[in-house]
Amino acid sequence: MKTLFIFLTCLITFIAVSDRTVASTKIIDTQNQPPSITEIKPKTVEKSTLGIASALIGIAAVMVSIVSLYIGIGPLSLVGFLLGIGATITGFVSKKKINAGNGEGKGASVVGIVTGLTTVISWIGLTLLAIAALSAWGR
Repeated sequence: MKTLFIFLTCLITFIAVSDRTVASTKIIDTQNQPPSITEIKPKTVEKSTLGIASALIGIAAVMVSIVSLYIGIGPLSLVGFLLGIGATITGFVSKKKINAGNGEGKGASVVGIVTGLTTVISWIGLTLLAIAALSAWGR
C-alpha cells in the first residue's frame, strides 16, 4: 500500500512539473516588446562580512562570558570582555559602511553591537559588584 502511495505521489508530481515545463516553452515574439523581468539583471549587493564577523564575535563573547561565570575563571572573563569590545567596534564600523550604501547586512551588525555592549556592560557591572562585595567582606 505504501508503495502505491509513493508511486501515485511521484506520478502526480511528474505530471504537475511537466505541465509547467510545456507551458513555459511557448515561443514568444520578443521584437517590439519591452524587456521582461527575466531580462533585467538584478543589482548585485555585497553582504557585509564585517557585520557577520561582528555578530559571530559578539555571540562568542556572550558564550565565553557565560562559561567563565559558570566555571569561575577570571582570565576567561577578561577574554569575553575583550571579545565584546571587538564585536561592538566591528559592528559600528560595519553599520557605518552599510549606511553609506556599501552592502547589506545591517541585522548582523546590530546583533554584534547588542551582544558586544551587553557583554561589556555586564562585565563592568559584575566587576564593580565583586569589588563592592570584597570591600564589604573585609570590614
